[in-house]
Amino acid sequence: MKSTLLSILVLSFSACSAAHDDSVARSVLREHMANNSLIVDVREPDEYDDGHVRGAVNIPYTKVDREIERYATDRTKPISVYCGRGGRAAKAEDTLKKMGYRNVSNLGGYSYLAEPSLVTR
Repeated sequence: MKSTLLSILVLSFSACSAAHDDSVARSVLREHMANNSLIVDVREPDEYDDGHVRGAVNIPYTKVDREIERYATDRTKPISVYCGRGGRAAKAEDTLKKMGYRNVSNLGGYSYLAEPSLVTR
């Protein structure tokens, strides 16, 4: 039940990232962190260096197909992606699913997730 509710939240969040509540985004991120999801920042390295979610790895969305296996060889491992506003994360999510990763979530944009307890600057 809990994972179903989480999936609904993530799908809802992904579908309407421009008009969502930041606290919902942060709550979903905390849940993913607690579940040991691999958090992937798919922005460019300079954006990542300006600030990112704690523990996130940086794989630009244009390279996710070539670099993801460095971090996740198990295609059932939970993976959560985010970018600046959600668009690149959606592309990365699609790529990962086409590669056979079965547990991929789009967290949307960094600006919605940025809270001192969750990010590194």
